[in-house]
Amino acid sequence: MAAISGAMVTTMSALSTMLSGAVAAPSPLPHRPPRRDGDMPWEEAIDRHRHRLALERESRLRAWTGASLDAALADATRQLVEVQAALLDWPDEGRLGEDEAVRALGRLFDGIELETGLEEPLEWVPEAAPPRLVEPPRLIDDRSLERRWERAQTATSKPVKLSILGPRSAAGLIDDAVHGVDVDAGARALAEALNPGLEALGEAGCPLIELVEPALLMATPRVTADGFEAIARALHKVPRATRRWLRLVPADAREPWLGAAPPALNLRSIASVLEDLPIDGVVLEPAAVLADIQVLEQWRRLQVALLVVPADADASFRPDDAVGALAEAGARLEPRRLLAAIDGGGARARRPLRERLAMLETVAAALR
Repeated sequence: MAAISGAMVTTMSALSTMLSGAVAAPSPLPHRPPRRDGDMPWEEAIDRHRHRLALERESRLRAWTGASLDAALADATRQLVEVQAALLDWPDEGRLGEDEAVRALGRLFDGIELETGLEEPLEWVPEAAPPRLVEPPRLIDDRSLERRWERAQTATSKPVKLSILGPRSAAGLIDDAVHGVDVDAGARALAEALNPGLEALGEAGCPLIELVEPALLMATPRVTADGFEAIARALHKVPRATRRWLRLVPADAREPWLGAAPPALNLRSIASVLEDLPIDGVVLEPAAVLADIQVLEQWRRLQVALLVVPADADASFRPDDAVGALAEAGARLEPRRLLAAIDGGGARARRPLRERLAMLETVAAALR
């Protein structure tokens, strides 16, 4: 690792830490995605996953009900937050109740149809078609996100953040029978429908809302000004006390078993737009930043969280690489505008969260 000045080490040792991205739900929650061990082909991982689900269903004395599922989800969320709170400044709710981000968002709205077998998140189904928008979306319950966050926040005194798929990316992933191929119109409709829930979430005291928006980084189809406007509409009137962040990770656009996501190609082209949005920070992969490090110099106020412990971190993880990325970014950002983050990873995670949290601790120790 390249030498770092004493002043830089002092600054970096004060870095805040957070978790960003969904965490794969643990057993016995039935809607967790498959787990891939090592270089196992996804087809084999999916077959094993279905076998495990079948065995669990057979062994249960009682079938899942809404109440029993909620109780198990509350307990798993509490445990997840407690594990994070021991090491992180900003734990995350984890999205354990989501079998898939687009369907999870679709369940929040009237006007979106789900497949008959997927109206309740009781089983992960890989071949499921995307939700279908058949009429203007309306949030079923303005307080649904608030209650989800409160369940997690009760587990710690540290500020717990909540993450949700953003409107522009969701619009590009659903089957829109209302707006057809006009993705911007679909994004606007979803944003306006989601806004009351995000506003209520902020008013309830949620300290940080993270919108997951991989579509903003894609080369095709390139996001227009109207696509960015949808993000502003979603965050309209969210209290200023609530920090508003964007997660910009291309891999979030596709589940891992569907193939690799397109690379982040146009971060520089959207840098100035991000500074004008009603957001406070962005979550980025180090490779996207280091490929064009000067892009950070365009931002005068935005915070940046680098995912220095990636979803696929394993025994080959090199703390020196993470330290180097943080040092390069820190040289271009004022103190307290840089954070170190661990990627929740979802189905892409190769190691348990506890092990990857320890990796982040190793990085922090190297900076002290």
